[in-house]
Amino acid sequence: MPHIADSYSESNFTGTFTMYLGNGEASKGQSFTGDGTPITSAKFYLAKTGSPPNNITCELYAHTGTFGTDGKPTGSALATATPVSANSLSTSIALIEFTFPTPYTMAKGTNYCVAVTYNDGDVGNRVNIGYDGTSPTHGGNLFYSAAGTAPWVGLSFYDTIFYVYGGDIAIGINNLRPAVFKPGIAR
Repeated sequence: MPHIADSYSESNFTGTFTMYLGNGEASKGQSFTGDGTPITSAKFYLAKTGSPPNNITCELYAHTGTFGTDGKPTGSALATATPVSANSLSTSIALIEFTFPTPYTMAKGTNYCVAVTYNDGDVGNRVNIGYDGTSPTHGGNLFYSAAGTAPWVGLSFYDTIFYVYGGDIAIGINNLRPAVFKPGIAR
């Protein structure tokens, strides 16, 4: 059963950043700490303006930099979620879920970055992402990029509204050893 591995609640929401091709910040996300389970999905607080074409993507990355100060993604994506149609968003901000069809098992206590990218649209047809810029208290930090690739920039004075969900870790039946019963020995 999926559970929240890490999050920063929408109750902390103070504003939105825009995401579209050409604004220099087509990707936004949050650094967070893994809990030792496979990532199954992530949610972000999103809305649309106008009729943005094509899809929004979501990816999990390894973390570099100082967590909570300038943490940001590094390397290639560790896991990629199923894209979501940008035009399917409401004009009212809401939590939107991205599902990872091939989950990546996050190491417990290891920092990661989860990013959403909308690399299309324009100023009148865009995606907006919720953040807290008043009194951010999550241990990680918001980061952004021009187009979902390096260079990434970490910002200590913002936190993205997000949820990362982890699934159960499967234990194979073959890994369990049956108890050995020896007559005459009390258990």
